[in-house]
Order: sequence, then C-alpha cells, then structure tokens
Amino acid sequence: MSDDWNDDCTSAPAPVANNSFPKFGGKGRGIPAPVADDGWGESNNSWGNGTSSSGGYGGSRGGGSRGGDRGDDWTCSCGVSNFASRFKCFKCSEPKPGGGSNGGGGGGGGRPGDWNCSCGTSNFASRDACFKCSEPKPEGAGQTNGGGEGDAPFDPAKPPLYIPKDMDDSEEALFASGIQSGINFNQWENVPVKVSGDNPPRPIESFESAGLRDILVKNLKKAHYTKPTPIQKYAIPAGLQGRDIMGCAQTGSGKTAAFLIPIMHELLENPGEIVTGQCAQPEVIICAPTRELVIQIFEVAKKYAYSSVLKVCMHYGGASSAHFNRQ
Repeated sequence: MSDDWNDDCTSAPAPVANNSFPKFGGKGRGIPAPVADDGWGESNNSWGNGTSSSGGYGGSRGGGSRGGDRGDDWTCSCGVSNFASRFKCFKCSEPKPGGGSNGGGGGGGGRPGDWNCSCGTSNFASRDACFKCSEPKPEGAGQTNGGGEGDAPFDPAKPPLYIPKDMDDSEEALFASGIQSGINFNQWENVPVKVSGDNPPRPIESFESAGLRDILVKNLKKAHYTKPTPIQKYAIPAGLQGRDIMGCAQTGSGKTAAFLIPIMHELLENPGEIVTGQCAQPEVIICAPTRELVIQIFEVAKKYAYSSVLKVCMHYGGASSAHFNRQ
C-alpha cells in the first residue's frame, strides 16, 4: 500500500488510460458504446455522429446538442442547453431569460424555497450558504413561483441564520483584557490542593521555571499572568509529562490555561508536518459542552498562540457552517 497522501482525502487508484479504442464503421468516433441508456438518447445505447434519428449523442436534435432534454430545460443564446433549475448559463454565466418553457429559456423548474445568491447561483432551500461562493443565505430569501421572481419569507418556526463576527486578532485587541480571577490573587497561596496518582510531578512556582517555550512565556506576560494559580502549578507539569489529568477548581481559577499551556508548548516543541492540501488536519481537538465555553477557550488560545505558527479555529452549532469552514 502506498503511503502517499491524496489532497482529496481519497485513496482511490488513478484510472488507467486506454487509448486503444476500436473504430466503429464509417460514422464511428472511436468511442466505445455505453453499457446502459444514460438519458443522452432515447433507447439507443450507441453514440453516433449526429445523423441518427433515433437518439444517441445529438441524435434527436442534430449535431452537438444534448438529446432527450426535459420540458423545462432552456437554451442560452450561446447555444448551450441548461437544466430548468439553473438561473444562469453554466458555460457563459448569462442570466436565464424569461419566457417560454423550452428552447428559448425561462420557464419554471425551481422548487419552492430555492433561493438565488448575489453571484447568480441558484441554491436549494435547505442550504444556509451559497455552494459556489459560500455567501450566507440572506434573510427572507426563497423563491415562490419557480421562475426566480419574488421572494417569500422563511418559515417563522426556523430561526434566522447566525453569523458570528470575526475576532480582532491584533495585539491590542487580544491583550486588552487580562485574566479574570475569581478570588484575590494574594489568597492563592492559602488554597488547599489535593493531588493523587502515581508519583505526581512537583508543582511549578513560576511559568519561567516550567521550561515553556519563550513565545508562550512572552504571551503569558502580555496577558498579565504574573504567577501560576494552584491548579496551574500542578496541572502544567503533569501535562508536560503527557499524563491524563482530571482537575476540579472554582470558576476563575485558571483551568483553561492549566490544560492549554502544556498542549501549545508541545505543539511548538514538536511541530507536526505542515499539510498544504485541501483537507484540514488539526493536531488537537478540544470539545466543550456550550457555545460560550467554546468561545472562551478560543479567545484564550488566540492569546497564547499570538505571533506563533499555531492557528486556532473554532466551530459550534447553530451558526453558519460556511463561516467556520473559511477558517
């Protein structure tokens, strides 16, 4: 088995070209006949040269045009036949003209709720974003008469599509707010800590003494992290050793940093292979039970990753998938 990676995330073998096509009579094009009727002709399984009257490729409409079209298909001024559901020519992008139901364009064919993007692409009603340009579906979009004229409001039972705002990742915006602690920092030393497990590592007294990457320490200082909290003192060295951790501490005690700092140190210390294909290959996935917690973890991780090679993304339900996919 080959270890090569395909950019399309498939392992299907490449097709083997066969240029030794047989020649068929005087009319043949040197193309083998298909094994079943695929709709290009009526019932004839062979591909002719446009002279047949019973079907084949161009058989019923003359040379070059597609035979066996449906009643609502329309023909563009450039001569290309388009499906009825298309609102512009797939070849030249000319808008679908109004009028008749066949040959001259226009006609119906669109389903109730289908909507048109500003780029001219027709989309199914179930799509929340344009499949071509990923532009979010506008509020109230949805055709009513199959001809692309007039829009009907969405089902009121369906909430409008939520599109989150992009986060300002400038240094001033990221580090404008420091840490939010639940208790006075002067009382951290008096908080009791119980640690279990086989030979747990000793707690750290400062971020510098933990052996973290310099860029992490710099970003922690920019975020006004002066010294580790109790859970950070014990969780960071355990995480750096690759141990499993289950921690419990009060709100605002620094639990997010306690597990993020070892993760990001490891990613910087032992970077994985850079992938340039179209398929996302995250090194770490962090799952959280609520959208608010996902956003919180994302914002904190962006601070720690500032000015580094690490890229932080987030994804949660109830919002535009296209918005997150563009990350």
